[in-house]
Amino acid sequence: MKKFFTTIWETIKRVVGKGGEVKTSPPKRQRKKGRGEEVERAGQWFFKRDILDNLTNYFEVIQKMRGVDPGAYALYSKVGAIITTSKGVAYGPEAQEPLPWGNKRLGFGAMIFSRKEEKKDIITPTFMCFTKQTRAIPEVQNLKGTLYKVTIIYTRLKSATPISMCYHVSVNKDGKIILLKERSQRWQRLPGRTGVVHHFGWDYPSHTKTAGKLVNKEQDRTLDFKTVNEGMFRYVYDVWSQSQLNLRVVATKDDLNATFAVDLLRTPYFFDERDPVYTEEGHKKRIFHIVKGHGRVFSDGKRTNVKSHFRGLRKFTWHGYEINITMPGFHHADILNFEAGSGEYSDDEIIPSGTCSLPEMAEGLAQHLKK
Repeated sequence: MKKFFTTIWETIKRVVGKGGEVKTSPPKRQRKKGRGEEVERAGQWFFKRDILDNLTNYFEVIQKMRGVDPGAYALYSKVGAIITTSKGVAYGPEAQEPLPWGNKRLGFGAMIFSRKEEKKDIITPTFMCFTKQTRAIPEVQNLKGTLYKVTIIYTRLKSATPISMCYHVSVNKDGKIILLKERSQRWQRLPGRTGVVHHFGWDYPSHTKTAGKLVNKEQDRTLDFKTVNEGMFRYVYDVWSQSQLNLRVVATKDDLNATFAVDLLRTPYFFDERDPVYTEEGHKKRIFHIVKGHGRVFSDGKRTNVKSHFRGLRKFTWHGYEINITMPGFHHADILNFEAGSGEYSDDEIIPSGTCSLPEMAEGLAQHLKK
C-alpha cells in the first residue's frame, strides 16, 4: 500500500507545480502495442503495429539460424518464412484430419513464431519448417507415402545459441500423418568395467516424447506424444498453405526476407506510412489495390465496361523495410504448386540431372516471387 500511495504522490508532484498550477505538456505520439486478442490468422495480419512489433524479432531469429541450420537459413532467408503467432496451434485430435488439397504434397514451408514472454520451465518453438524428401533415408522408418522432414528450432530470447531438433513423418495417400521411428543406438556397460556393448534398434526420437510432455504441461492436457508431433507438422503445413491464398508481402532488410499476408482491401491502411513515390507529374502514387468493374462514358457519348483489374504501387520503402507486394497466381506462379522435394547425396554419388543445390533453388525462387 505504501508503494501505491507513493506512486500517486510522485505523479501529483510531476503534474502540479509549486504554485498549485497544473502543468501541461503536448502529448507524445507513440505507436500503440498489439491488441492482445486475435491479431493474426494463418499468417494474415490484421493490424500494422502488430506486424511491425514482430518484424524485428523475425530478422533476429533468421540470423541465428545461420549457424544451427545452414540449409533452412539458405532457403528462408531468401524466400521468407511466414510470421505467425502460436495462439492457433492445435496439437490434439482436431489436427489429425487428412491434409487438404487432395493428392497435392507441398515441397516446403516454414513459419516463425512472434515473440512472447518466456516461462522458466517451458521453452516454446521459435521456428518450424517442413521439407519434402524424395529419397528414402536408411535411418528412418520406411512407409508407403510422402516422406517429410520436420525441423523445429528453439531460441531463448536472451540466448545466442538456438537448439535445433528434427523428426520425420509420412503422409499416406489418404492424407493421414504418421510419426516415424528412427534407428537409434544405446549402450550397456559390461560387468567389471571391461567395456560397453552397443545395441541398435528402432524408436521414436526422444525429443518428440519430451515435446509431448511439455505441451501437456503447458495446455493441461493428456495427449499422446505422437499426436502432439503429428499435430505440429499439420499446423505449420496449414499455416504455410493458407497464407499463400492471400496477398503476399515480402519485407527485405540487409538481404534477408520476411513474408506475411494482408487482405487486399487493407493495403491502404497497412502502408499509409510508406515513403512517398511520385509520378512524373508530381502526384503521389497510390498503393496497390483492386479496381472494381465499372462503366465508363466518353466525351462523345460512347459507353464501355471496364473489367476489374489491379493497379497501384507494389514496391516501396516502409519503416526501413523494402516492400514487395504480389498476388500469387497473377504476378508469379503459385508457390502451392511447388511440389519438388529434396534429397541428400554423398560425395561419391552421382547427382541426377535436372537438380540444383538448395542455395541455387532459393535464389532463383526468390527472384521469381519478387516479379
